Amino acid sequence: MLYILEVRAKNALSYPYLHVKLGRNTTIIGPNDAGKSNLIRIIRIGTAACDDSISLNDIYVAEGEILDQTKSAIIDIKFELILDNQTPKALSQIEILLTRAIPNLRTFTSQSSSNIEFSIRTEVKYDSFSNKGSAEHFLLRTWGDSIDSANVLSPIPINSSFKNLFNIFHIGTERDYMSLINDSNSLLSRAFNFMEIEPDTRYALAILLSNINQAIIQAAPSLQKIQASMEPIAHTLGSKGSSIEVNVIPTTLNKAINTLQFIFKNGAGPSLSLDQHGLGTQTFGIFLVLSAYLHQVYEHITNAGFDALFLALLEEPESHTEPAGHRRIFNFINQLNAQTIVTTHSPYFLQQADLSDVIHISLANGHSEIHRLDQNEFTSEELSRIKREVIKTRGELLFTKVIVFCEGITESNALPIFCREAFGDFASEILFVDVGGVKYRAFLKLAKTFGLNWFIFSDGEPSTIKSVNKAVSEVFGAEYQERELRTVFLSDGNCYEEALLSDGYMPQMVEAINLLELNNTNYKNNPNEDFILGYKEAQQKQFKKRVKTSDICPTCHQAIYTDVYYDYSGNNGYKRALLDFCLKNKARLAEPIADAIVAMADKRKRIPPKINNLFTNITKTLSPTNINNNTSELQITSS
Repeated sequence: MLYILEVRAKNALSYPYLHVKLGRNTTIIGPNDAGKSNLIRIIRIGTAACDDSISLNDIYVAEGEILDQTKSAIIDIKFELILDNQTPKALSQIEILLTRAIPNLRTFTSQSSSNIEFSIRTEVKYDSFSNKGSAEHFLLRTWGDSIDSANVLSPIPINSSFKNLFNIFHIGTERDYMSLINDSNSLLSRAFNFMEIEPDTRYALAILLSNINQAIIQAAPSLQKIQASMEPIAHTLGSKGSSIEVNVIPTTLNKAINTLQFIFKNGAGPSLSLDQHGLGTQTFGIFLVLSAYLHQVYEHITNAGFDALFLALLEEPESHTEPAGHRRIFNFINQLNAQTIVTTHSPYFLQQADLSDVIHISLANGHSEIHRLDQNEFTSEELSRIKREVIKTRGELLFTKVIVFCEGITESNALPIFCREAFGDFASEILFVDVGGVKYRAFLKLAKTFGLNWFIFSDGEPSTIKSVNKAVSEVFGAEYQERELRTVFLSDGNCYEEALLSDGYMPQMVEAINLLELNNTNYKNNPNEDFILGYKEAQQKQFKKRVKTSDICPTCHQAIYTDVYYDYSGNNGYKRALLDFCLKNKARLAEPIADAIVAMADKRKRIPPKINNLFTNITKTLSPTNINNNTSELQITSS
C-alpha cells in the first residue's frame, strides 16, 4: 500500500515553513484558526486533489506584506510504497502502474526498509495568463535535507492514471449528506463503478426498469396527458422521428444509483430515509458510505495486483454527534482501508489516539506552528501521568489558548470567576488546571512539547517556590528568560486563603460563609449573625492534632507526642478561626468567596493583587486585539 511519509512546505497558506511526518492514522488538534484545515489543504494541493481551485490565497503572506507576483508556495510530499514481499510479477505490474501515472518516475529504496520511496513537488504561483493562481507539479530526484536543497526534475502531467494512483477522499466541515451520497461524483457513484454486474444482467435490469416505468405511466392517465402535452417540443425542436418520454423512475443503473435512499428504522419508530434524520445520524451514514467505497476500490485494485494511495482527509468528523458517538467514529475511522488524517476538537478522540500520532498546531506571531510529542523525552511515569491526568480527564487542555497551572482545587475553582470579571468572553479561552500539589514537571514538558501558552499561579512557601523554579529550569533551562512572566507566587509564604486575608478581603470571606452556612433568609433578616463567631466558640480548646516533639521516652526510646488544641484567644483569634474553617472547606468555599469579591462596589478591588499580576502577564503575552477585557476599569497593571 502507498503512504504519505512526510510533508514539507514553504510559504503555503498560514505556514512560512512546514515539515511534518505522518503515520498510518494521524490526529490533528489545536485551537480554532490555528491552521489545521490549512494543513489538510496543503496535502490536497500537493497530491493534485484540488488543482481546479488553486488561488493566490494559497501563498503565505505575512502581516503587512504585499504579495509579490514572483512569490510562490512550494509543497513537497514524500511517498512510501510498502512492498510486503511482493512477487517479481507483482513488482513489475506496480512499476508499470507507477510509470504510467508518473512518467520518468525516479524511485529510491527506503533507508530503513526495502520499500520504495518517491517525492513530488508542487509549486503554486501567479499565472499571468489567467491573472489567478495555478499549480505545477514536479518530480524530485532527491528529497534533500530541506526544500531548498532538493533536486527538482521536469514537470509531470496530471492524467487519469495519476488520479487512479492517488485516491484522495476529503470530507470537510461543511459537508452535505445529500451531495456526498447522490451527486454524480459522489462516493456512492464512484463505488458503483466497481460493481461487477455482467453485461447481460445489466441489460435485463435496464429492460425491467423501463417496463416498470411504462407500467406506472399506463396506470396514471394524468402522466399520459403530460407526455402528450409535451410532444410539440419534440416536433418543434427535434429532428424527424423525435419523441419525448416521461421517466417516473431512472431507467438505467447509473441514474438509479444517484437516487438511492438509505432507510433507517429506529426500533419501533417510523422508517425514514437518512436525509430525514438528524445531522448526527447523517454523519454516521457518510462514513459508512466512505467505508463501503474504500472497500470496493481497495479490493478492485489489489485484486488487479496494483497498489495505490488511499488517503482519507476528514475534518471534524465528530460534528453533530454525542460524546459516545465521538468514540465510535474514531474507532470506525481507524479501521478504514486508508491512511487517515483527521482534524478534531474532540477530547474523546484524543483519549483514544496514540500520543505519537498526535499533531498539535498553534498560531504564533501570525503563522502556524506544528508540534509533536517525542515520547523518548518523557519518563514512563510522566507519560503515564499525562495520559491519566491530562488526556483521559483534561483533554481540553490541548485545545485552549492559555493554560494556568495551579496547586489545588481552590485556585482552579476560584480563578475562573476572577478571570471572567477581567477578560469577559475571552475568559473561555483560559483554562485553569489543578496539578495536585507541586508536581509541575510533566505538565510543563507537555506544554513545551505542544507549544502551549502556559502560566503558573502558586502558593508562596519557600519550599514551593524552590520546587516550581526547579521544574521550570529542568524543562526550559536555568536561564529561561520568561520565568518571571510565567510564574506568579503569593507573597510572604502565604497560601491562597492567607493571601485573601492579608489583602483585606476578610469581610467578603465572612459574608460568603454566612450566606452559605446560615439559612439565607434568616441571615438576611439578621445581618449581625456571624457563623465564624459561633464556630470559634465551638472549636475553642477542642482537640486539633498530635505533634511529634524532640523529647524521647526513656523507657521505649520512641519520640514523645503531645496533643495540640485549637486556641482562638487574643486579638487574632477570630481571624485564625476564619482561616482554619476556610482551609477545612477549600473546595466548597472557593467559588462563593470569589463571587463575593467580584461583587464589590469598588471595581479596583474586585481582583486580588497577585491574581491581578497573573492577568497582567497573560495580557502581555497575547495580542491585545484578541482580548476583550475590562482592564481600564479593573486596573490590571504591572506589579
